[in-house]
Amino acid sequence: MLEGSAPSTTYRPNTKLQPAQISALIEGYEEGVSMEQLGRYFGVHAHTVRHHLGRAEVVLRPRRAADERQIEGIVQLYRTGLSLRQVSAQAGLSYGSVRNYLLRAAVALRPPVRPTQRDPG
Repeated sequence: MLEGSAPSTTYRPNTKLQPAQISALIEGYEEGVSMEQLGRYFGVHAHTVRHHLGRAEVVLRPRRAADERQIEGIVQLYRTGLSLRQVSAQAGLSYGSVRNYLLRAAVALRPPVRPTQRDPG
């Protein structure tokens, strides 16, 4: 389904998906792709994905908790220096879920890194 490079890595506010994109989004979800992954692929927020699925009366999968092995993998990825966003992208989980799993595993979170501004000269 989501083969090739994604059209977008960040969502764009007020993005209107075309009917063909909505059909592909529904197909992807039914094939097991997460709402977060679909949102990144189509350049929309996961809440927008949920909204389109609801309008199409798609039965949503129950939320699944990560097992111990997955949590250990999340911890290891974070300890390699990846950001929470990078770990969440690799794990296919939301930023909040990754953050919560790390906190429950008693991992000290690094302060967020803000991009530096370029020199005007």
